Amino acid sequence: MVLEYRTERGSGRNNCDCCRPECALTLYATLAPVNPTRLLPGRSSGAGSAPRICGLFAAAWSWPLPCHPALCPLLGRPLALAPSFPYILDSLSIHKHTPVPSPSLDILSSPPPLSSTVLSLYYPTLFEILYDSPIDFSEYIMGIFSKKSGSRANSVTSESTCKSNRKGSQTSLASTAKSPTTGQPGRSSSSGNTSPALPSIPFVELPPAPDPGLDPSGYLRSIYAVRERSKFVIEAALRNQLTNFTVDMTKFRDVAEYVVSIIKRDHAPDYHMIPPHGRWQHFEVGGRPRIDQMMQSWPSDPAEQTRRLIDLFMVSVLLDAGAGTKWQYKSKDNGKVYRRSEGLAVASLDMFREGLFSSNPEQKEQVDGMALKNLTLQALAVGLQVSESNPLSGLEGRSSLLIKLGEALDNQDFFGVDSRPGNMLDYLLQHSSTKKFGVSSVIPIPTLWSVLMDGLAPIWPQSRTQFDGVSLGDAWPCSSMPPAPGWERIVPFHKLTQWLTYSLMVPMSKLMGVMWAGERLLTGLPEYRNGGLLIDTGLLTLKASQMERGIKAYHANAKKAGQPNVEVVPLFTPDDDVVVEWRACTLGFLDMLLVEVNNLLGLKVGEQLNLAQMLEAGTWKGGRELAEVSRPNTKEPPIMILSDGTVF
Repeated sequence: MVLEYRTERGSGRNNCDCCRPECALTLYATLAPVNPTRLLPGRSSGAGSAPRICGLFAAAWSWPLPCHPALCPLLGRPLALAPSFPYILDSLSIHKHTPVPSPSLDILSSPPPLSSTVLSLYYPTLFEILYDSPIDFSEYIMGIFSKKSGSRANSVTSESTCKSNRKGSQTSLASTAKSPTTGQPGRSSSSGNTSPALPSIPFVELPPAPDPGLDPSGYLRSIYAVRERSKFVIEAALRNQLTNFTVDMTKFRDVAEYVVSIIKRDHAPDYHMIPPHGRWQHFEVGGRPRIDQMMQSWPSDPAEQTRRLIDLFMVSVLLDAGAGTKWQYKSKDNGKVYRRSEGLAVASLDMFREGLFSSNPEQKEQVDGMALKNLTLQALAVGLQVSESNPLSGLEGRSSLLIKLGEALDNQDFFGVDSRPGNMLDYLLQHSSTKKFGVSSVIPIPTLWSVLMDGLAPIWPQSRTQFDGVSLGDAWPCSSMPPAPGWERIVPFHKLTQWLTYSLMVPMSKLMGVMWAGERLLTGLPEYRNGGLLIDTGLLTLKASQMERGIKAYHANAKKAGQPNVEVVPLFTPDDDVVVEWRACTLGFLDMLLVEVNNLLGLKVGEQLNLAQMLEAGTWKGGRELAEVSRPNTKEPPIMILSDGTVF
């Protein structure tokens, strides 16, 4: 688990680091029960005016909030924890009090008083902590009050995160998922309770986001900007003021219940075994552990095993754009036919094992820059079994991505002298921001993000949105953004980079024991399966004028060879305002669904799914299954995207 706090220096209150006064809720973490006499200015701690102090948190609305270092003997300053739903802090931090993204809440005209009702609505997880029973803070960070034992399959660490702060800093407190303190002597608190001793855990400083006033392109390329910018669109959606869609929030509960039904069907009651969303699972289609089987012939060195998996996963993810309705792949290990993402995964694995991506005949199962730069379109087409009768959408775009990846791998700082993607492991482990924790390492997500965004910058088409001459990658103007000049109209998504991030985290965690600080900076993936779920369930409906325009585009595209011409749906390009708005809504609604899904599953603190697990077990799978039922011939999403293989 990773706990994050954000501080802003120079506030002048009590000469210490104070949380920003506009934060909706400030949670003070402490290792011993505290009994402050004053939680809110002008309020006593009498009945009905403040929550019971349970030895874990003192909670208070903060405008302005007196800072009291004694509340946090661990840090000597406040520790601000965000809820499992980050949009709440984002929305309430706006002084005009924009709508809170929850179907059960209306627009807030003024800050509500602190009460059990408020806490249960906004922070059901924290409400349970505050009102149920005392839980020692050290137990909370080590996650040992979970009712289920054992670690999650292929799991990466989870964390509680606060809203990113461009000017301040963010710090993370990382720990293992299973407490290393079990069986050790306890420590007595001032109340007489005993708890496991808290080990020395490194605090990992998360770098602040680039200041958009000074470096707007750097900000829009950062992971911080994805959720921060899309929040404006989800706020418009909750007011039903989108440009291209109508929103029916009465369907939100239906969406959540459908997602829960999928999760229960496939994983109940062992929700803790749900792996995070990542490429690893696609290689195991049909229940065949292909990665484990391949690794049996590799050297036992976990670092080299991890490098090779990073090699494979990077190429496989970059090939994982929408395959179209007609393409299929016959596996060379069992002769079975696979389609879409799983087919592309198995195909990339076969090509990897055959040495298509390696220039070293002595070591076929690796990826290096020389081999990729020499990769031909014909060789890739043969490897993917593409033919006139088996067309693959965006083949040229995929080929171009891999060739440009070969050029990007010449960056020796990230990828070493032999130009392998897997060498980023060594860069990350040796980076100054990485902290050691026993035999493990804690790596900040922004550090991995920088490797992928900066190291892979040369691979993205120059036709993408640019600002000040800098290509922004998967970032696009959106009409639903507040009226503003320049960069403020742009919404970044960086879907493939996020898909890479999720996928590469898994082997590093599984084989090297790497833990991640700032994991919740990552968002849900704004792609057509997650987004299609929202349309096929009726939460979003495309407006008539845009539907007509999209249908015309579909019919025009259907005249081209190999393009579908049945089960007509609207079609748009990735830069179309319809697609950009749809994707931005998808980000916000996925965050909202995470809270509702955990509530409907009845999962308590320490048991709740994180966003990556919900994507894996619920929304992505649910979106695909609804598409198969709604459009059984093509299985396409409710909106088709004319892809070049570099976005979706």
